[in-house]
Amino acid sequence: MRRPKGPFQHFLHQLFSAPEALRLWLLLLKVDLKLIGQSWSQQREWILAKAPAGIVRRDPSAYEQKALERWSRLLLTVRRWRIRRQVPCLALALTLRERAQKSGLYAELTLGARRDGSGRIDAHAWLVMGTFRLDPLATAELFTAFHKGTENR
Repeated sequence: MRRPKGPFQHFLHQLFSAPEALRLWLLLLKVDLKLIGQSWSQQREWILAKAPAGIVRRDPSAYEQKALERWSRLLLTVRRWRIRRQVPCLALALTLRERAQKSGLYAELTLGARRDGSGRIDAHAWLVMGTFRLDPLATAELFTAFHKGTENR
């Protein structure tokens, strides 16, 4: 997507991004409320859910990749208004997964871990669609993904 050149083009760009930003914020609110209001067993079932019927596992097209990256950037903007501050990568990944599914794309949630310099274990969540990786925080390459059958790669 081209960057707007002048103030009027910038204004139009922001105006046309507003509905999608609102949609993403509402999805993020829904995800936060699910993470707050459900027991761990309910959360686990939802987080590790397989693709709904009718959604095919495949690489997104170039157009879909641009849309996914745009949603990711917008989500980083609206995340300031989150209810829940913990596990930001999990909430962002689940929100993007929901948004992708609404567009008919299957996005596989991937969880990973690493040990930092002090020996503490850090965890991270991101999405994988075929060979395309979507990670709003751009830190997935620092983590080792967990593998569970064929569901996570």
